Amino acid sequence: MMRTLMLCVAGLALLLPARAVEAQAPSMSYGIGIVANAPRQFTGVGVHFLLPGLYGLGLYVDAKFDPISETRDGVLLPFTRAEAEALGDVWFRDEERWTTFNVALLYAVTDELRLYAGAGHSRREGFTRYWDEAGQRGEVGYYWIENPNRTDTQINLLGGAFFRIARGIFVQFGLESMPQGYTLGLTLSLPRR
Repeated sequence: MMRTLMLCVAGLALLLPARAVEAQAPSMSYGIGIVANAPRQFTGVGVHFLLPGLYGLGLYVDAKFDPISETRDGVLLPFTRAEAEALGDVWFRDEERWTTFNVALLYAVTDELRLYAGAGHSRREGFTRYWDEAGQRGEVGYYWIENPNRTDTQINLLGGAFFRIARGIFVQFGLESMPQGYTLGLTLSLPRR
């Protein structure tokens, strides 16, 4: 996946000199849309700007979240793993919740194709689910605890493309490194005169 991201960045760099000889964009263009990083983050929003006088260059910014809540099917208790296991409770499963903020350089190759490459900040929060056989803790014995061993901050690398499918409507496809996945999105792009 990292190799693919690097190829996207290299391709973007190779296209820049060719675009520099073309006429400057006559107006600013901006867009807003929904974006997801499958299979972990299905809730997100992205915004991009193409600025006049910069030979098709602009910025893409997005924020993506994991809609899964650690309390969606249970209770979050203030225990540590050692405390839960000392009570005789049984490990059931581990889950992670991701929050990511990204910034990327955007390049309009043509009116129909826009490429982007960039980096961002990803925060992973880990949770562990336990089961109390007696059913005294949590809901019917099931509860969550925070797992600090699976909680950290990482750098996310991303790259991809926007393809115009109709006037002012783009679909987005790309790759991300943390959490590793495929970027999918739908954007409404509007020119500003």
